[in-house]
Amino acid sequence: MSLWILDTDCLTLWQNEHPLVKQQVDRVNYQEMRMREPLDEKTMLEILELAKEAEQKARETSELATAIALKYQKRMREIREGRREKVSEIG
Repeated sequence: MSLWILDTDCLTLWQNEHPLVKQQVDRVNYQEMRMREPLDEKTMLEILELAKEAEQKARETSELATAIALKYQKRMREIREGRREKVSEIG
């Protein structure tokens, strides 16, 4: 099942029988359609704030992962250089 969100502009176009919008809506099985009232402004702002917080946490996690990867790469480079030095001392 598909989820479509129709804003008031789309609904107006549909009511005025805009050919492209009407064509798309006519393809839908009306028994599967569900309509609900839009969320109030307070709820929308709360959702937006949650999204911003999640984005910030994702950014912080990404920065931490990058820092860990860089430290790992640096340590691996040090280990390889140490091995090269040992091989050159032996040879």
